[in-house]
Amino acid sequence: SNQSHSSSMVSDMLEQPMYKPKDLKRLSRNIFVVVGTTKSRLMKTSRCMVIIRHEGDQLTLVNPIRLTDAGEDALTRLGRICRVIRLGPALAGCEVDDQYYREVYGAEVLAPSKDTETGKGVDHVITEDTLLPRIPTSRFFVFRNSNEPEAALLIGGLLITSEALQNQKHNRFVNMPARTVMRFEGYHETSVVIAPKWRKRMQSNKLLLRDDFERLLRLNFTQLLGASGAFVSSHAKEEAVRAVDVAYPIM
Repeated sequence: SNQSHSSSMVSDMLEQPMYKPKDLKRLSRNIFVVVGTTKSRLMKTSRCMVIIRHEGDQLTLVNPIRLTDAGEDALTRLGRICRVIRLGPALAGCEVDDQYYREVYGAEVLAPSKDTETGKGVDHVITEDTLLPRIPTSRFFVFRNSNEPEAALLIGGLLITSEALQNQKHNRFVNMPARTVMRFEGYHETSVVIAPKWRKRMQSNKLLLRDDFERLLRLNFTQLLGASGAFVSSHAKEEAVRAVDVAYPIM
């Protein structure tokens, strides 16, 4: 029933880890990024949420994470949360973060697919025709050949990704155990990386997925920020080209 669904959603929200804000950085006049960290057992990991301010005081959150109360207070001082955009599939419970902002702030939710479990929670499915009229110079990219739906968002020269492209090599917000595991799992192969774990989950056909990345590389960007990892402040496109060549070498 709807009632039991929403009460299980609420209990999920209460159990969901809250991210401790470690760093709030202003990337440009109206774009901010907050890095949140959480610890499970030995591993301290991080996620990045991009905050876009438009029309004076409206906030769009990209790759949303639920912050601690103090973090949320700081966030709401920037403006009014009206929209959240999840770029990746509903993995690792991150759709609970979307739903939190939807329930508490009435934010509309954009995601690359309607999740079957919480299908009610996505207001708009992202396609390459999806427009963000109040955010000039923005456009969506959607992977066509990945096993799970995933998107990226370009704003000016900044490419925001979910897991497809990320920079873990220079991520100073994770601890030694997390770093060691990531190195072992191939996240440090190149500074911007298409992680082996992502490829394993997402690809049934290497050539087709390489096609997607070649389409992505036609976008004009110089900066990159994934849902996790470090901000790449320059030469991001060259780094991404290298990541694609390493992940999908042309024989």
